[in-house]
Amino acid sequence: MKEYKYGKGIISPGLSGKTGPIVMLLTVLVFSCLVITAGGVKAIGGLLILPAAYSIFIFGFSWWSNIKCDKESLYLEFLGWHIKIPWENILSVQEIRYFPQKAWLVTAKRITPLHYLYSLLLSFKLVPGFVIWESISNRGELLSHIRRNIKTS
Repeated sequence: MKEYKYGKGIISPGLSGKTGPIVMLLTVLVFSCLVITAGGVKAIGGLLILPAAYSIFIFGFSWWSNIKCDKESLYLEFLGWHIKIPWENILSVQEIRYFPQKAWLVTAKRITPLHYLYSLLLSFKLVPGFVIWESISNRGELLSHIRRNIKTS
């Protein structure tokens, strides 16, 4: 199985992989402490929704998902799990031209309900998708591999 990973930057290791839950917990705790120290103890119940939602958004919508490929499927890392996407379920790969960094949107028949937002925001289509950034290891090889398997499926 071939694995494609993002580098050890500041954001990507915290948002994908085994440290993701720790980053999410720390985010909730930091914002909770800020609310408490600001004297918002009465409103703490309502205000805790904001850091919790923020944490889930940041962690759940990680744009830096590592990818694995084998002969039957592509495996997308999401929330610490690997989601199996059979090659016959992958629909397209299209370049996203309006980002400062090169990126590609890969759409599929099924991923998770949260992945519908990627495609809706980036291509205005209601199909699930995920983003491949130019900083992933062996990007050209990965994109060629996906395109080859779309055509042969």
